[in-house]
Amino acid sequence: MNQNLILLLTSCASFLFSCQSLFEEVPENNAKSLFEQTWNFTNEEYSFFEMKGVDWDSVYNYTEPKITNDMNEH
Repeated sequence: MNQNLILLLTSCASFLFSCQSLFEEVPENNAKSLFEQTWNFTNEEYSFFEMKGVDWDSVYNYTEPKITNDMNEH
């Protein structure tokens, strides 16, 4: 009985993890999108902006207009 339960739980877990990509939005592969993703992730996850005296919104306002999709990878 324990083996059947373990098999069932393993099957359910692998099904749930394999379907994760069905529910996630596929990000665009361009400079603007990458900038937005990076800025948003940092905005949500990094907690020391205030302590370090960084105005993260002003970093966005300064940098975002300089990002274009025709930017070179190098």
